[in-house]
Amino acid sequence: MDFKLKLALRLAALLGTTLLLGWAALATGYHVTLVALLLLLVLQLLGLWRSLTTTNRELTRFLTAISHNDFTQSFKPASGDGGFRELGLAFEAIIERFREARGDKELQAAYLSAFIERLPTAVLALGDDERILHGNRALRELLRLPVAPLNLTQLRRHQSELAEALVQLQPGQTLNLQVKNQGETRNLKLACTILRSSGQQQKLITLQNIQEELDARELQAWQNLIRVMAHEIMNSLTPITSLADTATLCLDDSRAHRAAQEPQLQALLDDIGNALHTIGTRSQALWRFVDSYRRLSRLPTPLPRPFRVRDLFAQTQHLVRQRLDGVNFNMDCEPPELQLQADQEQLEQALLNLLNNSLDALHENPAPQITLSAWLQAGRIQLCVQDNGGGMTPAQLEQMFVPFFTTKRGGSGIGMSMARQIVHLNGGRIEAQSQPGAGTRIVLSFEEPRLLRHEH
Repeated sequence: MDFKLKLALRLAALLGTTLLLGWAALATGYHVTLVALLLLLVLQLLGLWRSLTTTNRELTRFLTAISHNDFTQSFKPASGDGGFRELGLAFEAIIERFREARGDKELQAAYLSAFIERLPTAVLALGDDERILHGNRALRELLRLPVAPLNLTQLRRHQSELAEALVQLQPGQTLNLQVKNQGETRNLKLACTILRSSGQQQKLITLQNIQEELDARELQAWQNLIRVMAHEIMNSLTPITSLADTATLCLDDSRAHRAAQEPQLQALLDDIGNALHTIGTRSQALWRFVDSYRRLSRLPTPLPRPFRVRDLFAQTQHLVRQRLDGVNFNMDCEPPELQLQADQEQLEQALLNLLNNSLDALHENPAPQITLSAWLQAGRIQLCVQDNGGGMTPAQLEQMFVPFFTTKRGGSGIGMSMARQIVHLNGGRIEAQSQPGAGTRIVLSFEEPRLLRHEH
């Protein structure tokens, strides 16, 4: 029944009861009738009051539900409650719209959260109260933490310099920062923007690891330098070697015709011959030295293919087996069937250089030990060569992969720089940790092949 018609009938009945009550009181003496009409009038007034206050109660409940984002309330009219059916249906329609809007908002938030979580760049949302509102997987991998820190206080325990940089970073500003984590040095590029959500201001900060880019540029600069130096030196050595050979031939001819008759001339020609021989010998040695560095700058393009890491270890061990007498050599690969996609021959050369360096560092150790290990961590395959040799000073460690640098007498300074270049050519990273008297640990890190990642 329509609300207006129901209200009109209630008012008409109330008016009729009032008139009857007045007539009965004035014209009759029926007391029982008067009491009955009075009770009926009271009941009608209560019914009208209930009908009118129901609207206020439902409106108050509706507004309270909206103010508290409580969209679980139901405003469907009860059966037979025709007077407020339209109002209840209108409230229910509005609540349903709110439910749909909140569902869409939650879906968008879940999609955005999943998108940020899978970004390859580390992302951090920082609130005004130094709470870390969100940190994705790339951030956790970058900081080597199982879970993202909840606030900057927790972050300061691991990376105090990074935490202070996040506080000082202003919107639109970029900052390059060098951090050390578990013995690894990384160069980070930080960028900041401001977001406002629900009346609150947040810093959205991206942290990009540019260490690989810097290493690649450094390697390219060294290659260019070596290429130019090799070209210029070899161009100068060619005429020197040729002239030395020619002069030696002329000197030998003079000895055969005239030197036998003049002893003093013979002695002079011998001295000149020795000088020419020294020039020629050193020129050829310098030629071979420069040629080795020229080959360093011209490593072939890798031919990546999947292979088992333990096969790589076994082959490398076979190549150095003659030097392993008396050395406690251990190999560990977890999982045993761990596979890597790279140029296996090039990585054999890189590991061979690292193992030879470790063996050279063990000559004064009474209990020499080398461990070759591999494991899977945070979607990357880690290969490690560790020894208990004499170790290196911080200054030596910093120069370890620089071409021409060596701590060995007679060393060429080419082995470690070649290993580094091979690792980078195959898409990996190389890090070294060492302390005097505590040995050296070198880790090669490569991205896990995608097919194997899906299998996990």
